[in-house]
Amino acid sequence: MQAPDETRILPVTSTNSTRRSLICSKSELTTSVSSTAGNDGMRRKRRVTFRLTQVLTGHGCFGEYLCRIGREATAVCHHCGADQNDAHHTLEACPGWTAERQVLVQQIGRNLSLRAVVSAMLRRESAWEAVVNFCETFMVQKETAGRARERADSARQRRPAGRLHGLQAPVPGAE
Repeated sequence: MQAPDETRILPVTSTNSTRRSLICSKSELTTSVSSTAGNDGMRRKRRVTFRLTQVLTGHGCFGEYLCRIGREATAVCHHCGADQNDAHHTLEACPGWTAERQVLVQQIGRNLSLRAVVSAMLRRESAWEAVVNFCETFMVQKETAGRARERADSARQRRPAGRLHGLQAPVPGAE
């Protein structure tokens, strides 16, 4: 059993290892974490947020992911018009997040590859917090913009809660 003060690193999985929807593959994340696992950083309690997890896995309000699951028609970035909007694009390149990214770069340096980001996060608590804050800042804005697009286009609105891909749970005795 894991001690309560240790950070748990969850594996990243993908159905297609050639997809660029994830910032990294499972092996890259494992390598990034294991290369710094001896540091005290792994033993300190660190804040792992829902949005940080979305960025590390690529499963969030990223055009590539939303297109793949049928929530968007294309993978285009709504913030800069780039053809491919994934976590990698948002973290490293999208000009829509330049100001926010500068704060992150001041803490961890210009290399925003997953290996460099995770390594910096595990070495210094200030780097960990800078990455979490960056992810929280841009993901909240992306979520807000996505909800506004959904409200403006009734065809894109979410399915009612309680249904899984249009299937309803069986009603007992209705056979």
